[in-house]
Amino acid sequence: MPTRRAAARAPAAPPKPRDLAEFQARLLDARAQLTPRMLQAGGYIIENPQEIALNPLSTLAERSGLAPSTFVRLAQFMGFAGFTEMQRLFRAPLRQAYPSSLAEKILHSQGEQV
Repeated sequence: MPTRRAAARAPAAPPKPRDLAEFQARLLDARAQLTPRMLQAGGYIIENPQEIALNPLSTLAERSGLAPSTFVRLAQFMGFAGFTEMQRLFRAPLRQAYPSSLAEKILHSQGEQV
């Protein structure tokens, strides 16, 4: 169990961004605190939000030329538990733009209007 002294010294995790605009603003504000590789990852993320939403980390790392751990460290720096949690933030707008459930797909495939 951590002591009060240890708990007081541990930096508090920043609150995670609520949307992509907040993510981008916080990333820009934190530029001076990021490593050069994390800056590269941040640039790739901002320029390719749909790639982040739709691809596995290994694919993003290959396409960006960065190590997967760089994306994970950036996600943690931004207040997320890891890359997967950050990726959910990027998937949210796609879910809102294309809200389809299995029931809607079944009804549509049977010719019914949804």
